[in-house]
Amino acid sequence: MKILLLNPPSTHPTFFNPSDIEPHYPLGLLYIAAVLEDEGFDVQILDAVTLGPQTHVSATSEHIHFGASWQQIEYELSRLKPDIVGITNPYVTQFNNAIVASEICKKVNPKTITVVGGPHASARPQDFFEMTTSVDIVTMGEGEYIMPQIVSYVEGKAHLADIEGIVYRQNGTLQANRWRPFVEDLDQLPFPAYNLIDNERYLSGMNRPLPLITSRGCPFDCTFCTVHLHMGRRWRAHSPKYVLDHLAYSASTLKIKNISFIDDNLSLDPQRFDQILDGIISRNLGITWDTPNGVRSDTLDRQLVLKAKDSGCVCFMTGVESGDQEILDNVVRKSLDLSKVIEFSRACQEMSIDMGAFFIIGFPGESRANIERTLNFARMLNREFTVMPMIGIATPYYGTELYQLSKAQNYLLGEPTPENIVATADPGQGLIQTSDFTRGDLRKYYTDFYRELILRR
Repeated sequence: MKILLLNPPSTHPTFFNPSDIEPHYPLGLLYIAAVLEDEGFDVQILDAVTLGPQTHVSATSEHIHFGASWQQIEYELSRLKPDIVGITNPYVTQFNNAIVASEICKKVNPKTITVVGGPHASARPQDFFEMTTSVDIVTMGEGEYIMPQIVSYVEGKAHLADIEGIVYRQNGTLQANRWRPFVEDLDQLPFPAYNLIDNERYLSGMNRPLPLITSRGCPFDCTFCTVHLHMGRRWRAHSPKYVLDHLAYSASTLKIKNISFIDDNLSLDPQRFDQILDGIISRNLGITWDTPNGVRSDTLDRQLVLKAKDSGCVCFMTGVESGDQEILDNVVRKSLDLSKVIEFSRACQEMSIDMGAFFIIGFPGESRANIERTLNFARMLNREFTVMPMIGIATPYYGTELYQLSKAQNYLLGEPTPENIVATADPGQGLIQTSDFTRGDLRKYYTDFYRELILRR
């Protein structure tokens, strides 16, 4: 039984600079592959974004295609002859690529079992079946222990009806089994199957960066966030020992110089985080690290920031979302005191750690005055503590409270389809418009803010 895990090529708006697009580790596939290997299955990974001697980037009038051509993928599928193909759909914007990949699988061999997973699959599994007949099974939630059961089904050793966390067709109708419980003990997972990919294709530059996720889930209630939909509300974390062993392996075997912790809640448990920092220092791992997805400002006091600096932290990103406490409390519902953001920013400046902050404008319930307060707070952080502000436009993803509210109040300018979500990368193409602002207003706020920031620098 041959299993192939496929990361399809990606597409990006033409206003992206192709030279800025880089391959990213397919972490989800690497974890699934590691579990399959542990259980004795024959598994390979085909990462289309790194396929071939040169990464293929082609631009058309509609989009930039990043990675292997579809003809190359068809050739590889014909050569490898997999019985099962697991296709990752890590972002809603790449939905159509997962569909095309499944159709190519069936073109090469109609008997191939195609399985699709990822955040969009968890939120709206029906979309895949509505778009194509080439998808056999969609997984919801974490796939590490679902995929081996699907393999057992293909081998004739299990029944689809008994596999938790999947959606499939049966006699022309969709069947949705109950969700599989989330993995409670993350330490039972093996390290990602780095042995199945060419790591050098991801480790560009002198820093040789590696993304690492040490925890899953989020207990907070931010109205715009999709994490709950595929990772759950219960926060689960690897033990400090597991994390440190993973870091040591990365530094010694993969020769990693920089780690990007991509957790949504890396420092939620300050005591655990403190133990990880102690271990990085005591083991003398010789790495630097950063947090591109952001940490909560209210989980890090001055002493932890100092220890972070000593352990190699070079940059903290933090999610602020709104600089207006009323909006933060009652609209975003982030449960964050803005005074903690200021304290964290001051500590990072004192320790000479670079810092950036995420903000979002355009929430239903925001007035122009609220938006101005957010932008003024961002300006203040930049002026006083050199925090780099990252301004985004509120996007109503399926399954979020933001989507439900926007739809109920007739604020949507369009459904959050993959095409519309891609378009929102341009701040002039937001999907929400209220009596308080238009998407043109949001674009002006955005462009004026960054024009001012650039001129001041």
